[in-house]
Amino acid sequence: MFCKNCGKEIPDNATFCTYCGAQVTAPQQQVQQPQQPVYQQPTYQQPVYQQPTYQQPVYQQPGYAPAPMESPEGKSAATAALVWGIVSFVLCAVPILGFIFGIIGINKAKAANRLGVKNGMVTAGKVLSIIGLIFGIFWTIYWIVVAIIAIVAATAYSGYYDYSW
Repeated sequence: MFCKNCGKEIPDNATFCTYCGAQVTAPQQQVQQPQQPVYQQPTYQQPVYQQPTYQQPVYQQPGYAPAPMESPEGKSAATAALVWGIVSFVLCAVPILGFIFGIIGINKAKAANRLGVKNGMVTAGKVLSIIGLIFGIFWTIYWIVVAIIAIVAATAYSGYYDYSW
């Protein structure tokens, strides 16, 4: 049998349609009631929203000033500090040279600071100069001790071999 409301096929002994829920046959005890209208859901229309426009804020830092211009003398002093620091670090194992070049590098870094240059080149030159100075002192003392030991050892054994018999 077919439902009179929706037209779908339903079992013959059904009292209600399994698809639309309509009553197929009237029960014997009740008087047939008027059929209620099928509820139709109202259509929903999504509201249209206007996309907000984004304006990037303008940031200003209080007290901001551009970096001061470095003088050519200051730039050359910073470069010299870095070069002398590298030289003192590389030649620290040579007696006295690492010590001397370390002092020169530290003095060039101080000169660059006096001229108002405080950048990474000055800092790196100062650090390398200090390391070269310390290692230079260490290696100078080491080579002096080695030389003294060699001299003492050479003079201590010089009398044992007398070839004048």
